[in-house]
Amino acid sequence: GDHRDLHRLIRRQRQMCIRDSIELIKSGRYFRLSPSTMMVIGRNKEENERFLQLVKGEDTYLYVDGYKGSVAILRREIRKQLVILAAQILAWYSEAPKTENLKVVCKLGENSSLINVKPAEMSIIEKFLV
Repeated sequence: GDHRDLHRLIRRQRQMCIRDSIELIKSGRYFRLSPSTMMVIGRNKEENERFLQLVKGEDTYLYVDGYKGSVAILRREIRKQLVILAAQILAWYSEAPKTENLKVVCKLGENSSLINVKPAEMSIIEKFLV
């Protein structure tokens, strides 16, 4: 009874999580920031809009403040250090000058914060691009 129902529920949640992650990976540039943290960056307006529909409560959603460009979703284990790295990578993909300090908005649920970063160098970005 109850024991099997719980296992069924857990299995269904895992399948939904995997399905959502696959949808996310299919739509954008995929980065592995750590063994347990992925980031996906939109490549165009359609992907950016699609990401808004795929953001989950535990995801961090990022965009560069004041410039057109990509948005990103960070998923799974999220530490401050990885959010800063994600913001630097995302800043490189924005239309902002690559030499400026940029404000990146990071949203987790109802909370949001600004991080000031310089765009990452391509040599760093390539280490994480899958």
